[in-house]
Amino acid sequence: MKKILIIMILLLVCARGVSAQEVLSIDTSKSFVIIVDEGGKKYMLEEFTRPDQLSFLEGQQLEAHFFIRRTTSNPRDTYVLEMLTDLGNAEWQYEILGNITRFKTAKLTVWNTPREHSVSSFEVVLSGRVPKPAVRTEEPYFKDYIGEGPGFRSNELAVFTVFDGRDAITKVQVVGQYTFVSTNPDIERYMGEINTNLDTSSLPEDYADILEEQKEYIVTLSKTGHVGLALDLSRIYARTVKDLAGIAPGETGTSTITGLILGVLVAILLAVVTGVIGYKVGQGGEKVSDDVIDQMEKSYNTLKEHSEKLGHIDISSVPGAEQQAAELETVKRQVSLSTAGLKNILNRLR
Repeated sequence: MKKILIIMILLLVCARGVSAQEVLSIDTSKSFVIIVDEGGKKYMLEEFTRPDQLSFLEGQQLEAHFFIRRTTSNPRDTYVLEMLTDLGNAEWQYEILGNITRFKTAKLTVWNTPREHSVSSFEVVLSGRVPKPAVRTEEPYFKDYIGEGPGFRSNELAVFTVFDGRDAITKVQVVGQYTFVSTNPDIERYMGEINTNLDTSSLPEDYADILEEQKEYIVTLSKTGHVGLALDLSRIYARTVKDLAGIAPGETGTSTITGLILGVLVAILLAVVTGVIGYKVGQGGEKVSDDVIDQMEKSYNTLKEHSEKLGHIDISSVPGAEQQAAELETVKRQVSLSTAGLKNILNRLR
């Protein structure tokens, strides 16, 4: 008997918990979003719930209409609805009980009185501009640094959450969460070129491993706020693949130069790391770890080796040397600058 009583109590608690989770719902088949700048081009809200996020251009004016229904017959008097958005210059329009109230804020709490709880349905209209497509930047060995750079940024169009207003902490239900990606024409164009440059369908077999490794690094850069740097590296990568594709296995000469051109990828990437460390040391920040210094010393030795090899190349005996002369000079200049910069920073750290 005692066991039966405990089970009945547990069932009642569970049933009560389930009912509490269904308070409001959003009709995604009726709700919609329009792009004001494009003559009211319309998207149904259900399109914002798909895995492939919709993308909008920075600065576009969006207007979203949400039709919300009460799905429980007896919501607690203390329940409230929190609404938030990542849109810039956001304005919420709350329509209930024949009244329309406007709020200029990114985060808002409404539906917070017993009288409003008695209404079976209401409408919320949100307007605002697509934010700047800036993503968090990441640097190897410097995870404690926070910055922003260009990239496809995921944003919250709107998040609707029911809380118990008695403590404003207890989350009762996430009613809806709708996201999109912000971008701009430059990012779209550059990312398209990066993807084209990194096409691996014609990778020379002898160099496939190193080229795949460089490709992955460039892709990572493009996704972590370094679209411009990734674009430059992808162009060098594409030229390198093209040059290597025309080299017979075991052939020297051109392959030596092309391999060193590939080395400029490392040089440019190290220049970025050098700049970060230089800033950190110059600002008197926390002590740089021994692991980072060891990595820098290895990089310095690699760059120095590249620089020495470049100084002994006789391009006059290489087929097509005139066309490669400009690239070779770029490699020399980048490696030289990176080597000198890295040496200077190491001297200050030792």
